[in-house]
Amino acid sequence: MTAARKIEVYGVNDLGEDRLRELIDVDEIPSDFGGSAPSTEQITSGGDKDNDQWSVEVVHVKPRSKSVVSDFVVLKEGEQLSIQVYTRSITGVAVSVFLDDSIVKKVDISQASSVSEFSLDNLPKPYCTEICHVSDPGRYSVQLEDLRDVKSFNKRLPHGCFVVIGHTIRSVVIEN
Repeated sequence: MTAARKIEVYGVNDLGEDRLRELIDVDEIPSDFGGSAPSTEQITSGGDKDNDQWSVEVVHVKPRSKSVVSDFVVLKEGEQLSIQVYTRSITGVAVSVFLDDSIVKKVDISQASSVSEFSLDNLPKPYCTEICHVSDPGRYSVQLEDLRDVKSFNKRLPHGCFVVIGHTIRSVVIEN
């Protein structure tokens, strides 16, 4: 399949929202595209400027290697952090979250289906894995380590690319 056949373009009055819902869960689609997630303006501006902050890193993990996002988020007293990883990679990865030099959480993520089920005509759907929720102040780093148990696979299938998203929420103090 050529690259041009993989691209779908929709105008304002087309069926673009319906196609998005076929490909992506409605709670992951921005509200300005018919979903229930924060709007693209909120996401790109950092959400509620007084209470939210978004950190986003695109990470490529090469075979049998590790990639580290140092100082992904610096959490202050009274803040909470949620970390998620989005991908459609057919290869697995171990995601480790560190607070300063101590490991906080390690999660292995991979496609639920067998790699042999995928082809250029049957690509894996994007999926999200919740890694952790933390509230201890300090410098958080994220490490992704390749877990490929597949010796050979079609290199044209999606592999090794991950989006790490951190959502920091500042506590709101209500005064009487």
